[in-house]
Amino acid sequence: GDYEFMASRPLDLQWMVKLWNQRKVHGTYAELIEANVVERLREPNDLYHHARRSLAEARLREGATELAAAMEFGNVPFIAVRQASAVEGRILDTFDVLRTWAPSEVQLLLSTAIFDEASFDRVKFHHRSVREYLAAQWVSARLTQSVPLSRLEPLFANRPNDELTLIPSRRPVLAWLAAINVRVRSWVVSNFPDILLHEGDPQTWDQHSADQAFKATSNNPAFGMIEAI
Repeated sequence: GDYEFMASRPLDLQWMVKLWNQRKVHGTYAELIEANVVERLREPNDLYHHARRSLAEARLREGATELAAAMEFGNVPFIAVRQASAVEGRILDTFDVLRTWAPSEVQLLLSTAIFDEASFDRVKFHHRSVREYLAAQWVSARLTQSVPLSRLEPLFANRPNDELTLIPSRRPVLAWLAAINVRVRSWVVSNFPDILLHEGDPQTWDQHSADQAFKATSNNPAFGMIEAI
């Protein structure tokens, strides 16, 4: 299931073993990704002890989600650790995204295990799947706040010649979004049913939507091989 990145360190194995002992199953890919995010944000941090302070888990989650969305939709692979570091297009200006955060809070967030260790005054999420999952969570939260789907559609598709066309680089985030948001799943089934076969977690789809998507995809001549299988 491509879970190897979640078991790359002894501390990762500890929470995975704990999860297995509790459930006797690891669960869906989405459940594992969520557990990975939670555990890495909770992981004890020496910087917390040194600063004699910590941030609430919800606050850490909020900041990580905001950064993930900014990176995905801004096509930026790295995050600046210091306020004066964001001087090139491939590094996200952290302090421009988290404008209400104090510099000390930003440092506490960026030192959590959800990010790789800093090098050249920049960090990145420890795996792209986590970044894509959190970016999808950010979009889902906007929908929950009653932002119309039509306003968010340009994040994933454009309309050259008035024909809806998927932006290829946004496919992974849309796949996760379809997995966690029923409204988007319905839109995906109508417009890009083959998303079911790409990334995200198809196991979280309801059976009716999955059947519709698979039928639409298999009826597409470009996917004749699927029909044969």
